Amino acid sequence: MDNRRSWKFDLLSLGLLTGLCLFLGIYLIRGTVLVARDGVFYIRQGQQLPQDVVAVARRYPVGYPAILWAAHEAAGNGAVRRCLYALTSTPQTDSTMLWVSSAQAATLACRMLALIPLFFLGKRLVGARHSFWALLILVLLPYPARYGSDVLREWPYLLFLSLGLLLLYRGLEYWNTGILEGRNDGMMGRGAARRHPRFQCSWVLALAGLVTGAGFLIRPECGQLVLYALLGLVFVARHAAPDARGLSDRVPATRDARAATVGAGLLVMAGFVVPVAPCVYATGTILPHQLQPLVVNAPPAIRAVGSQAASYEPLEFAVAEGELLELPITATDPQGGPLVFSLAGVPVGSRPVYELWSPHWGTYFWTITEREKDSLLARHGRAMWEYGRVVCYAYGQPEARPGLRAVHRFWSPARSRHFYTMDEREKNALLQQSGADAWTFEKVAFYAQADGHHPPDTIPVYRFADQGQGFSWALKDPAYHGPSGGDPCHAAIAWYVHPAGEPPAGAAIAGGVLRWRPAPGQKGDYQLNITVSDGELQDCQPVRIRVTADRGPGQGRSGPWPVNRDPGHESRATSPGAQAARLQCAGWERLWEGLAELAEGLLKNLMAVFLVPWFLGLYRRLRHPADPRERVLLPAVIVANLALVLGRHLGVGAGEDRRYSLGLVALTIFYIPVGIDILAGWIDRIHAFWRPRWMKRILPHAFWFCLLIAVGVTVCVPKLLRSGRSDKTGYLAAAAWLRRNTRPDDVLAVPDWRVSFYAERPELLYARHPDSRRADYVVVIGRDGDVPVRDGWRREYSVAVSPGSRDTVTIYRTARSRVDG
Repeated sequence: MDNRRSWKFDLLSLGLLTGLCLFLGIYLIRGTVLVARDGVFYIRQGQQLPQDVVAVARRYPVGYPAILWAAHEAAGNGAVRRCLYALTSTPQTDSTMLWVSSAQAATLACRMLALIPLFFLGKRLVGARHSFWALLILVLLPYPARYGSDVLREWPYLLFLSLGLLLLYRGLEYWNTGILEGRNDGMMGRGAARRHPRFQCSWVLALAGLVTGAGFLIRPECGQLVLYALLGLVFVARHAAPDARGLSDRVPATRDARAATVGAGLLVMAGFVVPVAPCVYATGTILPHQLQPLVVNAPPAIRAVGSQAASYEPLEFAVAEGELLELPITATDPQGGPLVFSLAGVPVGSRPVYELWSPHWGTYFWTITEREKDSLLARHGRAMWEYGRVVCYAYGQPEARPGLRAVHRFWSPARSRHFYTMDEREKNALLQQSGADAWTFEKVAFYAQADGHHPPDTIPVYRFADQGQGFSWALKDPAYHGPSGGDPCHAAIAWYVHPAGEPPAGAAIAGGVLRWRPAPGQKGDYQLNITVSDGELQDCQPVRIRVTADRGPGQGRSGPWPVNRDPGHESRATSPGAQAARLQCAGWERLWEGLAELAEGLLKNLMAVFLVPWFLGLYRRLRHPADPRERVLLPAVIVANLALVLGRHLGVGAGEDRRYSLGLVALTIFYIPVGIDILAGWIDRIHAFWRPRWMKRILPHAFWFCLLIAVGVTVCVPKLLRSGRSDKTGYLAAAAWLRRNTRPDDVLAVPDWRVSFYAERPELLYARHPDSRRADYVVVIGRDGDVPVRDGWRREYSVAVSPGSRDTVTIYRTARSRVDG
């Protein structure tokens, strides 16, 4: 009868908790304007999952994107789509909104399911009554509730973490019973053996390991359950052994007990390996993505020179003789490494020729197009293409200089190599070939000087014949055998190019700023090539400077001069030693900052009002534990989660520490009612001693307990009912404008990729300085002056981030967009 009543109470409690969770989840989803920034990333991983599962798994844990993809596939059903429409009140004909709605619904479902193992785990730790009140508090806490109605992996991770911990706790109970009962396997029948605690412990621990492995694919932090399992097995075995020494006829030998403990630990590991092994086999590593080395080093980028945004075309400036020209160079490196600037003087109108080496094909590749260079390095790994250097300077237009001729580029699929020629007859002969010897004409690679018509400031490019590899090209002496071991006897001059020259006298880059004070007699046009390097990759920006005659004293500047000093200048061109010293000095500061943000995360998740009961409950259980399993698991959970949050902050950087402390809050939420019980007892004793005369009887302990619960709920509910992201309606308005007024292939430079996600346009993410060379539109979020507006940008649209806000979302059209249009 008691067992039946217990199950009725459990079912009723879970029904109330999940129903309230569903109601609040729907309310929060309907009030959500934008999903979290991380949610956009998760949805995009889910969208790419059907095309290449391995590629997604190499970038990020594949578990949560797989859940989102499955939810989206299920949403393709008409009935499910109508339910999502009722849930979110958003038309589901739009593919983006269908992904968003299905992802939010899947996360909410995971939150509701996570309440079930959390309830039974709390029931085993503190009792069913305290477990119900603890989960009621957890359901009403504002921040955890919002995580469960957004596209975030916290609650799916907690679902597997809590289920694995519940199975582990149950398995340790069987293990403890099995040690005390001993082993009488030979005297038991098959049915009795299956009911033996050792057998039950085996499958429960294996199932716990399986759940741990599945959770590991969502967040690698779920692997902490393996540590808990090993600690629990060792601790329970040592704790139960002294109590069983008197039962010599029923307790196994010490050696057998140790072997059984090792076997139980191997069961957990085996269950963990089953779901993780295929992922490790496909990706080649078990390390979390934060600890994996970078496979592709993104090249550095010059964002602006002076007040002008970087461009593939030369930026034009003017200065008079005797005056100082200062052009701050804004450059960034995606990996945050130190940058080194260099300056070269080149002929006016020339462009750098980039050399790439292919270890796969054993050949060099030359291109004058920076877009092509960046595309090859971004799409292929180092096994396919490696960046070499700026090998020389040529021209992109035939009219840039008299006497230029086209260098044609061909590609042979059969030979897997390129071929360059300036000879028109050779070009026509290649175009007429067919079959296996056919060459595909790609384009004019660049324009250069022909033999016999070259100026004295050029150098020859030799073509080497190689019977095994075809031809190779190099800027070497004919005695050199060529990059592929070509025959020097068959070397011929293919064309002439310009080498990198010295900059004009007085021009130099120091501290990330180009400075030049032209001397008298330096009047004329000059072209400089600014190169920024991270030690491996480079980015170039040509600059054309016109030096005019000295206007003499008292004469002001003339002409449309750019603003040469940029207050928003930010350059990372510092020496490695200076950066190392800065990092060393900031080490302790980051540690204290991490501790402060960890405390702040706990304070916000618990809404401050539940922080004192939480500490009191933890103190009571740690000092007077009711169960030896709780004695080892509770400190392990606290220490492991604190270390994970703090380690992530120190290793990866500042982030949403409030979200990452949710695991610690959810697994220890059961001790809040314990602490409230302690507070109610204190108030009860004070009230009994200081009871006012008009109060005829002493209020019961339960009254004070419920009153304290009501006070905490009263604090939580108002904040919970306020929508968390209603202040970003301008993001959606800007996205709608971009969807209506831009082409599907227009690239957006955005500081927040939610704008481009809802606009359904490709984006380039930037922190402070957008790359307008590769973007058609630049989206600036914030107040005027947050991002310097460069020359050539045109303001197209502006809207307030939220009603009454001083921050705006402003859209600028770049010069690239007008040229392409």
